[in-house]
Amino acid sequence: MDIKKIIQDNLKPGKELKNWTPLRGYNGDNIIITKIDNNSIDFDAPSSKKKTITKASVPYSAIIQIYELWEDIKSGKLSRTQYTNSGIKNHFTRYCLDILKELENEGLI
Repeated sequence: MDIKKIIQDNLKPGKELKNWTPLRGYNGDNIIITKIDNNSIDFDAPSSKKKTITKASVPYSAIIQIYELWEDIKSGKLSRTQYTNSGIKNHFTRYCLDILKELENEGLI
């Protein structure tokens, strides 16, 4: 499955994605897509607690790595420590999970 193409064809700047984790489900602050290009997907991640906005640029390679582990992550077979130790920058996993959960909810993966 070509995750990059699915993202580029279906997610657009301005789309808000809910924060999702396998353990807690939906929680926390949502993220907003600001740009999608050939190399990455960019977000604004507002923090209601800190009253700040974090900007993030997530390379497709990180999303693909998490997608390859997606079934084991969703089922709880892999802990957060296990999948963040798979070579992916720890702060990218949050965004990757949010993207993949959105695509799954839309029936795209």
